[in-house]
Amino acid sequence: MNYKVRLIIFIFLVVMLTSCSRITDMDVQYSKVTDNQLGYGIQILNTNNEIIKEFKHEVSENFDFKVRFYNRSGHPNQFKLIMLLNYLEIDYTSTDKLFNNNEYFFLENDADIVIPLSIPVTYKNHSFAPLIVSVVAGPQKHAGDLGDTSDFYGVSQRIDLTQQDNMLKPFESKSIKYSSNTRVLISKDPSNVYEGILINQDNYSENEFFRLPPNELKTKPNENVKLNVRVNGLAKDYLAFFLLNWKQIEVNENENWWYLRNPEGDTAYKEITIKAPEQPGKYEISAYLVSNPWLIRDDDNNVSFTIDTSFRFTLHVE
Repeated sequence: MNYKVRLIIFIFLVVMLTSCSRITDMDVQYSKVTDNQLGYGIQILNTNNEIIKEFKHEVSENFDFKVRFYNRSGHPNQFKLIMLLNYLEIDYTSTDKLFNNNEYFFLENDADIVIPLSIPVTYKNHSFAPLIVSVVAGPQKHAGDLGDTSDFYGVSQRIDLTQQDNMLKPFESKSIKYSSNTRVLISKDPSNVYEGILINQDNYSENEFFRLPPNELKTKPNENVKLNVRVNGLAKDYLAFFLLNWKQIEVNENENWWYLRNPEGDTAYKEITIKAPEQPGKYEISAYLVSNPWLIRDDDNNVSFTIDTSFRFTLHVE
């Protein structure tokens, strides 16, 4: 075989291997921190190891699936897996003893792990149930100790569970009511616009610069903590849920989430109250923002299905 033929074969093999690598990466939901693909990746797989985003499911059965998680952040870390069904946090079981509720797991940099999972599925009398799977990076750390707040601390994926049982009603998003006490800020100054979700204690005005939350907020046990939340984006509807130490909490005493209609490019604003824990210590506050939360993926709508996170910060109960 002459030199030119060997060179052509070599180039062909390099191109094929590069293409396969790119195809594999395209199948992964990544949360990036740099242009060099650093960050975290997540895939939702069925029991046959096939990537899925929508799954037809029998009513009376558990949903068995797998989560493949990639750590390409540049350093090893502790992680925590959390899940919400119908935007309410749920427990899960795994055949792997390493993965139990409220347990952290460790993963080296540039490594991946596959977690087999099983959850009970409820459809709330409808034929559609959205499932959020999220892996939190550094759950044991506190912004107050690090001296820095961040909106990059993991990666999330949404999958829609559906079924065709005639006993259940077709899902209609209008059956979910929008949250009350939502105000709209008409942002006259572009510097006041923050895309995504932001939590702090500022009293926002239309012409005011937005500010990030403090690294640490001090309070007393069982004290009511007042916070302000703002949302801005281009989707039709949004749903925000709130976490304290990576457990979903109610706000304003009995609200599981904030479901709002997009104010056409302006900023939606809401005042919320959370109750501080009884035990002194440090707790992380965070929020997730889901776009088009009640729109089914197979509706053939040209819309985005994103999951954004707020800046996390520490609630220090003294």
